[in-house]
Amino acid sequence: MHKSILCVIAALLVALTVAGCSSASTSSAQGASSDSGDASTAVASSSTGEAASSNAASASSADSSAASDASQSGQSSAALQEEAPSSESTPDYRVETDRGLFDVTVTLASSYAEGITQEELDATVAEKGFKSATLNDDGSVTYVMTRDQHAQLMEETRASIERSLSEIPNSEDYPNVTAVEHSDDFTSFSVTTTSSELTFKETLMTLSLYIFGGMYSNFNGTPVDNIHVDFINADTGEVIQSADSRNLGKSSEAPSE
Repeated sequence: MHKSILCVIAALLVALTVAGCSSASTSSAQGASSDSGDASTAVASSSTGEAASSNAASASSADSSAASDASQSGQSSAALQEEAPSSESTPDYRVETDRGLFDVTVTLASSYAEGITQEELDATVAEKGFKSATLNDDGSVTYVMTRDQHAQLMEETRASIERSLSEIPNSEDYPNVTAVEHSDDFTSFSVTTTSSELTFKETLMTLSLYIFGGMYSNFNGTPVDNIHVDFINADTGEVIQSADSRNLGKSSEAPSE
């Protein structure tokens, strides 16, 4: 998983001011919040998203190990697909959003809220002006906010995702990628690359784009059943590979070496 995903998750949780982060993820959250220009979110540097970020970092480490093993052993594309992290080790990033006529209810899975207490949530409500925040029996957290507050959250979400996407082209991890474009709702992405065949890391980036699109849709209360990604050759303008999140795990999505 690309490290920018962690920054987006941290920024989202900063916007909600969930308490309980470790110092490492706190730095990511503060960086994301300062970029958005919201000084008040500095208080949220103790976001519980750190538990999720820590788990996501483990998944990122597993992805890197898989890429290294594939390169050294020359495994086939099908074999690389089998090396993908199992669902048992994947953090629970579920977000449920119910957009009512006047209010919006956002429920974050328990992995976002490890160690959180109801007292801390009450303090968040008092500071941010949310209507309520409830620690549920299953460990998840449910926020009730106004539609205006939710609209602000989505603006911050969009800015965080776009900032993360802008860091991909010509980066150390993706030196061949020259551009990443997206649809307005982040359900479709076009990645331009000088590669004629995708590297393992470029194909792995597809997972990051799936997560960006899924996160935005779920927080927006408009869940979708598919995120589409096209990889386009910079010289020919031709689509050299396409991927759809609905096919994740199928052999047709196997990475190219």
